[in-house]
Amino acid sequence: MGGMESYLSLLSGVKWEINVDEAASKVYQKGDPEFESNLKKVTTNDTYASKATEVAVVKAHVKMSGNVMGQDINQESDTTFYMARIDGAWKLDASGALS
Repeated sequence: MGGMESYLSLLSGVKWEINVDEAASKVYQKGDPEFESNLKKVTTNDTYASKATEVAVVKAHVKMSGNVMGQDINQESDTTFYMARIDGAWKLDASGALS
């Protein structure tokens, strides 16, 4: 086993729990005052940005627990996910692919 498979196998013992705070989360439509500033958190690429019709700002509490290479992991934090509806599909820019 090598490459990506070896890294993914390290995460097989990890449990992720994501609890969305729906009351604190919001979707902005194109034309809303907050739309452009939140869209920039998803992509700064003009081609993708021009196709965006909505931006979601999702507040969540993330918990991670388990064991990786004999080390116990138990972490949690509050975070915000930014997503945009581009060409009719929701995109989450976690990899930089939309930059």
